[in-house]
Amino acid sequence: MQNQTKRTFGFKWDRFPIMGEDRPALARGEHRIERNGWEPEEFETWIDGKRVLDAGCGMGWYTEYLSKRNPNGVVYGVDIAPDAVAKGTELGIDNLLVGNIMRLPFPDDTFDYVACEEVIHHTPDPPQTLSHLASKLKSGGTLTLYVYKEKPLVRETADETIRARTTEMSVEECLAFSEQMTELGRALNDVDEQVTVPDVPLLGIEGGTYSIHEFVYRYFLKCYFDWETEDEDVSVATNFDWYHPEYAFRYTESEVREMFDDAELHIEHFSELMSGFSVRAVK
Repeated sequence: MQNQTKRTFGFKWDRFPIMGEDRPALARGEHRIERNGWEPEEFETWIDGKRVLDAGCGMGWYTEYLSKRNPNGVVYGVDIAPDAVAKGTELGIDNLLVGNIMRLPFPDDTFDYVACEEVIHHTPDPPQTLSHLASKLKSGGTLTLYVYKEKPLVRETADETIRARTTEMSVEECLAFSEQMTELGRALNDVDEQVTVPDVPLLGIEGGTYSIHEFVYRYFLKCYFDWETEDEDVSVATNFDWYHPEYAFRYTESEVREMFDDAELHIEHFSELMSGFSVRAVK
């Protein structure tokens, strides 16, 4: 079951471990903390001593990040891809398990905190997955989640058309395509010009001034290039993460809120970002 998902993310985390010695997890981890509505210092005080699950951990860089901030507690990472877990274990990350986050090997009411970041949209049934994760939380426990949001009309049409082909590619073929899309993003990013556009409601375009790359990326085509760090590997991995997985569900804000209501989770923090929603909720 979910064999394509296992191949995709096993390959991704073997090819792009991302968090090696020359890529400290601190900045990426703090970005996640802040988008969930915490300050890093506040989070370190809050998490200490808690029992924590990193659901869909990949090779476990975030599991390790959370562990270092939780010296008096315990953090487990679970991922469906054996190759990803093997890569993290090889890198010395503890408490990584192979498992399906839709059928976790833990009793209900086990965890104080469940983090499911950039994962749930790659499962066959995200609302069911969220409800299952919620069942593993203790009463009063916290869950954080990042999920893709629905994009404007042209971008959604392009995504669906291209993904219909790329999800059928081998991992090597899709990697080559993702490298090409990264180079396209780099070329657009190198155009040192901005464009001012009007509101076009039918196309979902919000009027404003954009760089060429941001305008294309937001409204027309997923050709990601990390304009802040200009990191080639992160950019290629991000494009691959979008184009190859079998499942890549997107949601509106109202759909995300309904999903949390159905899982009987009370939302404490809700952020709309460029590509998704970041939510912190309590059981």
